[in-house]
Amino acid sequence: MAPLLILSGVVAYAGFKWFQNKNNTPKGKKATLKISSDTSSSQELLIQKANSQRDLETDINHNLTISSVSLAFASVASLFYPPLFFASIFGVIYTTIPIWKSGYQSLVKKHKFTMAVLDSIIFPGLLLTGHYFIAALLNWLCYLSQKLVFKLKSREHTRASLSHVLAELPTKVWFIKEDMEVEMPVDALTAGDLILMKAGETIPVDGIITEGIALIDQHILTGEHYVREKSIGDQVLASTMVLSGQIYIQVQQTGIETVVAKLTKILDHQADSKNSMPLRGENLADKTVLPTLAISALALPLFGAGRALAVLYSYMGSDIRIITPISTLNYIKIADQKGILIKDGRNLERLSQVNVIVFDKNSTLTQEKLEIVKINTFNCIHVNQLLYYAAIAKFKQTHPIAKTIVQEAYRRGLNLPTISDSQYEIIGHGTKMTFSHHCIRVGSSRFIKREGIVIPEEIKTLVSHSQKHGYFIVLVAIDYKIAGIIELHSSIHPEAKQIIEGLQKRDLSLYLISEEPERLTQQFAEQLGIENYVAETSIEDKVHLIEKLQAEGKKVCFIGDGINDSLALKQADVSISLHDASAIATDTAQIIIKGHNLEPLLQLFELSDELNRNLNRGVLMIVVPGLITIGGVFIRHVGLLASVVLNNFGLIGGVSNSMLPLLKHQEPKKNQPEQPTEQPIQPTQPNQSSGLLLLLSPPQPAEKEK
Repeated sequence: MAPLLILSGVVAYAGFKWFQNKNNTPKGKKATLKISSDTSSSQELLIQKANSQRDLETDINHNLTISSVSLAFASVASLFYPPLFFASIFGVIYTTIPIWKSGYQSLVKKHKFTMAVLDSIIFPGLLLTGHYFIAALLNWLCYLSQKLVFKLKSREHTRASLSHVLAELPTKVWFIKEDMEVEMPVDALTAGDLILMKAGETIPVDGIITEGIALIDQHILTGEHYVREKSIGDQVLASTMVLSGQIYIQVQQTGIETVVAKLTKILDHQADSKNSMPLRGENLADKTVLPTLAISALALPLFGAGRALAVLYSYMGSDIRIITPISTLNYIKIADQKGILIKDGRNLERLSQVNVIVFDKNSTLTQEKLEIVKINTFNCIHVNQLLYYAAIAKFKQTHPIAKTIVQEAYRRGLNLPTISDSQYEIIGHGTKMTFSHHCIRVGSSRFIKREGIVIPEEIKTLVSHSQKHGYFIVLVAIDYKIAGIIELHSSIHPEAKQIIEGLQKRDLSLYLISEEPERLTQQFAEQLGIENYVAETSIEDKVHLIEKLQAEGKKVCFIGDGINDSLALKQADVSISLHDASAIATDTAQIIIKGHNLEPLLQLFELSDELNRNLNRGVLMIVVPGLITIGGVFIRHVGLLASVVLNNFGLIGGVSNSMLPLLKHQEPKKNQPEQPTEQPIQPTQPNQSSGLLLLLSPPQPAEKEK
């Protein structure tokens, strides 16, 4: 039989080298074709990584196919036609060449006893002793486990999305030179240059506003849904958008020096140790290699090669590497059904180890919708009358403040008339319109002052007090008198308090971080019952807080949704973002909650606990038959065949346990009659005449105002 093995080995090695050379040439060509001359280094790195992942997947699929055919040949040969063992041996030797190479690398160069080392010993032993079917079965199980583990390994694409954000920035801007506007490339700008940005344009630089006022959408940067009014002296950052108004910006940083570009560079070079960590099954598998080899070496001189191979076959790592990916994949599927996207199985395993959760305030705990806290009126104006005029002025605007005012008017039963575009004048920081022979101005205090309207001291005091409490302030003026003030603030998600209480019951320490002043952050934390908070945080502050907690031995989960959260998301042991967060946050985060709030968060932690309990049961089902086999080798003269039977029974039990979660979480089908679809009731909008003379006859409130 030895010549047959030698011949099979030579043919298998020759086939392996042919396959390797066949695949090497196209790989290089593909990579070269995809990397163009103007592609950034981060994109090149991503392409190389993607190519490497595809090559690895191709090799695993190739070897799994050949090992499956070899197992089929071995099965037929053992039952009907023994000459087919030759084909089976060829397949086994061919597919174990990479295993031998990996075992050599682990033992000789890395000085580690891994599963590849044990496999490199057991396969020659099985072939030389004539156990061809068992060798083919073990070989197939080996590549099946590799395939399952590969499915759990995520593929990062953060840098690609960061590059995509940078690519969307404008390439040309209006440069101010000697009081003239000259269009020039963004790349030609230098610090100190003055540029003009108008409504609808994305800012391509970091800089300071020198003239003008505008509403700035910072969602892509911070994750917050609310627009911010920016004026002289305020800083603006690249990737934010001017919604209305126009501003002159003095350039501070351009190109690779902007905040967004620096984040790209840091993320490109930041090592992600989490994604190099093995799965739990891989850890357990490697830890059992050395004891198994030692016991087998002890059995060899005492009981011979057969029983020594029985000990090697009792090795639990191979079966563990099969059941743990199956369990994890099933729980990932269950999480997906519950609205949670888990990119990598290791994240779900690590979540059960987390003992600190850090929330970024913007959008993760607050809604896009604002709430009206109070409406103050002056000069004998009725509350509903004031709201009526404010809603008319803001009707055609789409930012959250305008939407909240209009929705509150409808909630009170106020009928808003149709206003023509010619009656509007939308300025960056307010709206001016003519209605019922009156000039209505709605906007910020800056806007009101700029329109030449005097703001009394008592109203200034009221505005200042409200702003200190974090309220958004909207002033309403009729003609040249202040008619009232509408105070709004960000509303907490309805389920946020319940989530916080549920997390605290799990003995998790909670932190709230915010870029807002300390008083506002403290108030928000107190409303939710969070004891630890950090205010006025920068990008670096968020990372430093997580590093500090990790240095204390804590496992940190960070929840954020802006570009400025990306480094913190990367640093945390587990990171979570929302589906409607900025593209960078969803790409950097390891877990994505698909909805618009954190409602599935408690379910996510429960699934992590369930997964670990399931894995513990599965490992026990594998370990017990292995220990019985080893004990039987030394006490009851158990041989290789008995070892195969016992361990395969354990494998069947482990796989069955791994499939149980799908049955447990299976949603029952409900046979419910179809309900007729109700058409939403549209608020009536009578013609303009219905709104005339409101100053003389204010609309009646539909409900008691706040």
